[in-house]
Amino acid sequence: MDLQAIQSQLKSQGDSGDKSAEKAQQQAAMEDRKNQILHQILTPAALERLNRIGVVKPEEKMQLEQMLIRSAGQFSQQLGEDDLVEFLDQVRGAKKEVKVTIKRKTTQWDEDDDDDF
Repeated sequence: MDLQAIQSQLKSQGDSGDKSAEKAQQQAAMEDRKNQILHQILTPAALERLNRIGVVKPEEKMQLEQMLIRSAGQFSQQLGEDDLVEFLDQVRGAKKEVKVTIKRKTTQWDEDDDDDF
C-alpha cells in the first residue's frame, strides 16, 4: 500500500472530465483506501470517536481525516482516542473564533443611586 499515491489521489478528487459512473467508482475506491489507512493508524476507540464527530460535524471529520492521512507515515503505533482529541484541537484551533467585548465608560450621570424612584 503506497500512502503517497493515495494522498495524491485524495488531493486530486475534482477531475471534471470523467464520466459520472467512473467518477463514482473512483470515489468509492478512494473512500475504501482512506478507510483502510484510518483502520491502520487508529485504534477502534479512536475510530468510533471519529465517526461520532462525523455525525455532529462532518466538515471537521473530513479535515481530521485529511490531517491524519497526510501524517500517517509519522506514527510508530496506532493512535488512541487521546491522540485523536489532540488532532481535533489542532483542527479547531485553526478556526478560532474572535470574541469582542465592549466596555462602556461610566460617567457621573450613570450612578445607580439615582434610579430609585
